[in-house]
Amino acid sequence: MKKALFLVALMAVGTASFAQKSALTKAKTLIQEASMDSKNIKYDKLEEAWTLLQGCMQDPVTSVLGDTYSNAARVQTFYMSKMLNERAANNGQMDMDKFFDNQMQIVDLYSKANKWDNTPNAKGKFVLKDEERQKNHNFYQQVAGGPRSNLLIAASNLVNSDPNRCLKFLDQFFGTFDDPLFAEVSSAALDSAKLDAYYIQATAMKANAKTAEDTTALIPVLEKSMKSANYGVMACSDLMTIYKSRGQMDKWMQICDEGMAMDPTQKFFPKVKLEQLVNNKKYDEAMKLCDLLNERFPDDDYALYTKGVINFTQEKYADAVTIFKQAAEVTGTNAEAWSSAGTCTWKIAMDNRAKVDVCTKYINEAIGYFKKAEELAPDQPRLWGYFLYQAYTSLKKPAEAAKYKQYKDM
Repeated sequence: MKKALFLVALMAVGTASFAQKSALTKAKTLIQEASMDSKNIKYDKLEEAWTLLQGCMQDPVTSVLGDTYSNAARVQTFYMSKMLNERAANNGQMDMDKFFDNQMQIVDLYSKANKWDNTPNAKGKFVLKDEERQKNHNFYQQVAGGPRSNLLIAASNLVNSDPNRCLKFLDQFFGTFDDPLFAEVSSAALDSAKLDAYYIQATAMKANAKTAEDTTALIPVLEKSMKSANYGVMACSDLMTIYKSRGQMDKWMQICDEGMAMDPTQKFFPKVKLEQLVNNKKYDEAMKLCDLLNERFPDDDYALYTKGVINFTQEKYADAVTIFKQAAEVTGTNAEAWSSAGTCTWKIAMDNRAKVDVCTKYINEAIGYFKKAEELAPDQPRLWGYFLYQAYTSLKKPAEAAKYKQYKDM
């Protein structure tokens, strides 16, 4: 009796196994029938095949066959072609969400097909011969290559609108680098894309960040993306923001220096470093950086103006006047520089109040600078109004002072 029951059980298992293999065979036949005329694909048959294959992917017998997944991937490539053809017919319009989901499925299915093609069965044997497995591997890799790249494009498109979905595409994209299907695929473009992907990942993570721990998790991802040619500068900037918010100004300065070395054409890093040095009264370092900035960006007056401020702070007024005048002449439009030159000259005049002739000379010189500021920025009386009133009053020129009396309390 027990033997009879055992035989019945074996027959049941065999029947189920046969049914699933039959479903796989039928799906393959449907795909073949659907694609006989490449100009008239029968999508109803593909839908039927897809339904059968979904069942095959769940069955213990057919879910471990590469054939199941390669045929499922083939169905999805037909859907991909359909979407691309429709886009061409609709002036480039298409359902991008649907397309990117399709790309994700193609990569996943061919990856599984490659996995099961190269996994021996319970008896330690491969279903396919070596040359067949290699042929399949090469084909899967070729067809899945485009969709693999589109995973990153999908993530880039979704990073702001749907960060969580963006991260799912990135997880799959990063996973392809360890996937045996793509193991031997290597190129500078892929390496570059991976570095770009780290910054996109960090951006999506930042959108989701709610706690200090979430922000901390950004740091290693941003550090990787610093090597990106496209996003390295932004990664440095983001890291600096994080370190500044945490009060880690030593790390802030380190990343700032790396940003300066990374792209010497960027003004941002040396400018913010210069500001930090001045705020910390590290004037010797700041002066050296001013010289570097002026050398790199001779058409930018920022470094010269800051150098003038440092001299003014150290009460080196005569040197400051010279430098502010140089700054003013760089663009010819820097009213602030002329006003600062006037302020320094006024300081010199006040230091020489006991010497009437000398004091008068410097007040007149200061007036000249303030008048230049007024000429360049007539709508900014804070740069010249009070100063001119004070200067003309000091020279006992009431008529001229009256013109600026309205600014005497500024």
